[in-house]
Amino acid sequence: MKKIILWFCLLLLAGFSAAAQKKAAQIKYYRVDQVKTIKGEILEIKKEPASKKSVFTVLLLEEQDSGERYRVEVAPGWFFKTKKMKTGNKVEVTGSYCCFKDKHTIIARTLTFGKKKYYFRDKNGFPLWRQGKRRFISPRGSGRGRKRGKGRR
Repeated sequence: MKKIILWFCLLLLAGFSAAAQKKAAQIKYYRVDQVKTIKGEILEIKKEPASKKSVFTVLLLEEQDSGERYRVEVAPGWFFKTKKMKTGNKVEVTGSYCCFKDKHTIIARTLTFGKKKYYFRDKNGFPLWRQGKRRFISPRGSGRGRKRGKGRR
C-alpha cells in the first residue's frame, strides 16, 4: 500500500513539474545566452499593451539577408518615442532572441537608427527605463543619478 501511495505522489509531482515547465516556456524574458544582432527594414510600428498602465513599442522587422520576419519588443512608449522612425527605414537591433507563440521575437537591448544608437537594457538584460524617464541613454550614462564619489579611498 505504501508503494502505491509513493508511486501516486511521484506521478502527481511529475505532472505538476511538466505543467510548470510548459508555463515557463510561455513567459518572455531576456536571456543573455540568446543574444542576436539583425539588420533589416521596418515593416510596421505598433503599440501593444503590456499591462494596464504600460504600452510597448513593437517593430515588425524583415531581416536583410534571410528575409525572415521578426517581432522586436523595444521599450515602453513613454521611454522611446518613434516620431522619426517610419516603415521602410533600415535599423540594426541587438537583443535576446526567443520564439514566443511560434513568432520569432527579439527583446531589444540596443537599436541603431541613422547615426544614433539607442540603449534599452544593460548588458545583463535589465531594463534602463526602471531608472526614470530618460529618452536616450548613452553607454556611459547621462551624468544624472548616482556616481562613484571622489571621497576617501
